[in-house]
Amino acid sequence: MPGAVAVALVGFTESIAVAKEEAVRHDYEIDANQEMIANGMSNLGAGLFQSFAVNGSLSKSAACETAGGNTQVASALCAFLTLATILFLTGLFTYLPEATLGAIVIHALWKYFKPAGMVRLYRVRKGDFVLSAAALVGVFLFGVLPGIIIGVVLSLALLIQRASSPNSAVLGMKPGGDRFADITQNPTYETFPGLLIYRFDAPLVFPNAERFVHEIRALVKAGEPPVKALIIDFEVMSDMDTTASDNFSDLLTVMEKSGVAVKLARVHTPVREFMEKDGLVEKIGEDNLYPRVRDAVEAVKREGLTAGEERA
Repeated sequence: MPGAVAVALVGFTESIAVAKEEAVRHDYEIDANQEMIANGMSNLGAGLFQSFAVNGSLSKSAACETAGGNTQVASALCAFLTLATILFLTGLFTYLPEATLGAIVIHALWKYFKPAGMVRLYRVRKGDFVLSAAALVGVFLFGVLPGIIIGVVLSLALLIQRASSPNSAVLGMKPGGDRFADITQNPTYETFPGLLIYRFDAPLVFPNAERFVHEIRALVKAGEPPVKALIIDFEVMSDMDTTASDNFSDLLTVMEKSGVAVKLARVHTPVREFMEKDGLVEKIGEDNLYPRVRDAVEAVKREGLTAGEERA
């Protein structure tokens, strides 16, 4: 079973990689689910006839394309010639040097080597460059399957790391308008004494839930004058899980004990439905959810929770 899983993983990974590369080159779309079904049915047939495992091959696809193959007729002809070779022509290939096959493969694959891609990754995002380089070195040193596993594991680790440390911002209002943005990027935007407007630029899930809570509590404690109202902008928070819900519930409890009124703005429908199911809407109060940050600010002013005048 471990060997079969390894063959299936490597086979499908190479197949979908080849399909996507050719789709980009020839302007057609790929359905990964359909490719997996085709791959599975091909291997089911191969298994019934005790054949080799079947998958899309980058080297063979490149060689076929270089030779001018454009349709399934090329595959049918290749299958016919392979059968003919097995039955009648093996003697002609007995003493053919393996270097000949290597030269054909290298010539066909040469167009796929793109060092500029690695240069771009290094220039744009170092983490992606390290991930790509690690997978490449893994293939060179340990083989295709270990290289793929290294790439997958590092990708998941990088995904969790990015999810755990998203951007966040304290928001201010544009003078004379109703637009709200990060005061770090817009130093002329005005804040309201006693009011903290906070935005978290990611789905609220288990890798970043504690950071979300700790950051808000730190900002509230550092507020001068003391924070009396907190508005959380949910515009970018497109999802929430149960771990984050527990952390958020604890935050509401802490804010209530500290005398800080909490209001939410721009909560997306799926997140709101989740919060309703988990009791968060009931805890925070239906009337404390607003369609716009501006509406929440006006509510805070009406309740007398801010000193009233904006300040830069």
